[in-house]
Amino acid sequence: MELSDYIRQAAEKAGSISALSRALGINQPEVSKAANGRGRLPLDKVIQIADMIEADRIAVISANELVTEKKPEKRDFWSHLLASPSSASYIRHMMN
Repeated sequence: MELSDYIRQAAEKAGSISALSRALGINQPEVSKAANGRGRLPLDKVIQIADMIEADRIAVISANELVTEKKPEKRDFWSHLLASPSSASYIRHMMN
């Protein structure tokens, strides 16, 4: 999934993009920009979204990072985490 998908789910749960923005404590244009694939959100806000929609935090963080990451090796890293069925086990594997 892409960040915009996660944001849409959270906005549906909150009632609207404006309501989501208020719940996150950030301005609505920042959330709209991220929802349209033109920007990232702060890490703490991404985790709040993941928790709100009961999504895997690492998957949502990865989707957030992929919005603006240009380096192929970093894109590959985040893409693997996004695709991994168990992000936590992938991270442990990468650290060993």
